[in-house]
Amino acid sequence: MARTGSYQTHKKYTGVLWRESETKRYGNRPDRCYFIKYLDPKTHRQVKTKVGWASEGFTPEMAQQRRAEAIEDKRTAVEKPPELEPITLDELAAQYMPWAEANKKDLGYQDRSRYKNHLHSKLGKKLLSEITLKDLEDLRTKLAKKIAPQTIAHVFKLVKAMYNKALAWNLYDGKNPVVGLKTKPLNNSRVRYLSREDAASLLDALVPFPQVCNMALLSLNAGLRFGEIAHLQWQDVNFANETALIRDGKGGTDRHAQIKGPALAMLQQLRSELGASAGLVFPNTLNEPYCAIPHPYQRTVDAIGLNDTSTDAKDKVVFHTLRHTFASWLAIQGTPLCTLPEKYVA
Repeated sequence: MARTGSYQTHKKYTGVLWRESETKRYGNRPDRCYFIKYLDPKTHRQVKTKVGWASEGFTPEMAQQRRAEAIEDKRTAVEKPPELEPITLDELAAQYMPWAEANKKDLGYQDRSRYKNHLHSKLGKKLLSEITLKDLEDLRTKLAKKIAPQTIAHVFKLVKAMYNKALAWNLYDGKNPVVGLKTKPLNNSRVRYLSREDAASLLDALVPFPQVCNMALLSLNAGLRFGEIAHLQWQDVNFANETALIRDGKGGTDRHAQIKGPALAMLQQLRSELGASAGLVFPNTLNEPYCAIPHPYQRTVDAIGLNDTSTDAKDKVVFHTLRHTFASWLAIQGTPLCTLPEKYVA
């Protein structure tokens, strides 16, 4: 093997070195061997690599090109993220649901319910990368046969949110298939409201369930949503002004609601029974806000036949029907705010 002299730095090409052979000649001068030198972006150490001899066809230009390629290869290797482990929708749900419980107003109850009832058996075992737009469209077609359009919209909103979290948590690096799912405008407005007689019958039937009855009475007389009632605290009830501060209502804004008549009397009675204790007005058995409407409400509605003739989901009596009833009574020309039988009105 030809011996070589000391390294020389090429004056024109950055990072290119050469050494002359003491024994080999190429043309009319000693043969030259070219090397490249660069900083490894991963180890932050200088790297020196042989390119080849001039007699083998190598030139300073080729050495410089080889150096640029080596640096790019090293840089790409450093920037390329590690390959993620495949994850199924069920595995993602196992991480998403605790986050929903800690961060959502309803403690993640709706998300858990929708996942269990509509997603787990259909898509749960599939990898996130395997779920396609067609899978989602097929699922939507099946769900449309048994649940309301608004519920379907909430189901796919959940899927979209789960994929977004997987991307944010670096559990998945693909596309969110829900983005391509085209939605139709929803007509989910309720047309059903209760007559004075039906409202009275419902409240009478709820008497064996005092807390549920009181919550229904409050919604019917003040137009509050269930979530607003579930999170109502004593500190927000102003008996002197006959109002309640509704914190973080729909749209994330606060507002004041009027509390009058039987609803106000009911709250005053509860307050006198509880004394000066603070906290939730209607806590569940764990002294926490209700995550969902208590089952006795819908069972009672069905038991007294309020849904016997309802064929459209928008016609069925649900808890939100009480708020709609409150608003509808206000809109009827000449109808007082509360026109229930005497024991339910001011």
